[in-house]
Amino acid sequence: MKIRPSNRRLARVFLGLVWAAQAWGQPSSSPAIYALDRTHTFVTFEVLHFETATIRGRFGPLDGQAAFDPAARRGRVQVVVDTSQVSTGLPVLDALLRRADLLDVETH
Repeated sequence: MKIRPSNRRLARVFLGLVWAAQAWGQPSSSPAIYALDRTHTFVTFEVLHFETATIRGRFGPLDGQAAFDPAARRGRVQVVVDTSQVSTGLPVLDALLRRADLLDVETH
């Protein structure tokens, strides 16, 4: 299996947060901190299965925050992913992914 993470959406969210921080941020010595919206924030993934089909899934909702310091032109994103919330739309596959030999949701 070849895992190809789908980073476009996360990149768009992050760039939107950076843009918002630049547009409305007050110049200060401390970064502006924004909480991620739990109802609209997910991590998505794609797995190419035997070079014939793509299985898509997501983790979420997520908890996290984004910070941007306009003066330093630096930012960071911190996200907590609950692996037990994996969803592919296929309950059998979701149960398989949660097992100890894959995501091991009991430990992580």
